[in-house]
Amino acid sequence: MIEKKGIKERTEEMARAICEVYIIDSKTLYDRTNTDPHREARMLLMLLLVREGYHPRHVAAIFGRDRTTVLTACDRIKALVEVDRDTNARAANVLDKLTKETGPLNIHTRA
Repeated sequence: MIEKKGIKERTEEMARAICEVYIIDSKTLYDRTNTDPHREARMLLMLLLVREGYHPRHVAAIFGRDRTTVLTACDRIKALVEVDRDTNARAANVLDKLTKETGPLNIHTRA
């Protein structure tokens, strides 16, 4: 079984991979920048953290948001990945990068 890392450490690892794929500065993941690709990258990071088993309330605290915002972001990015090829490709690139850099992801199917 894969040991779960601390949320701050895991967030930093995921943020590095996401920022490389989306070609954005990591600071924009946590602020109120609401333009693409920043919004999409932030939603993907929230989803990955929740899927790894971190509670939405804890994920929300990292971003200075409410847990319902995290849950809404998870729903939106999942829907976007299903209908938009570019978003799907970026998400796949992030997952590949994370798997290569940090090992297998401990992704739960519910989120």
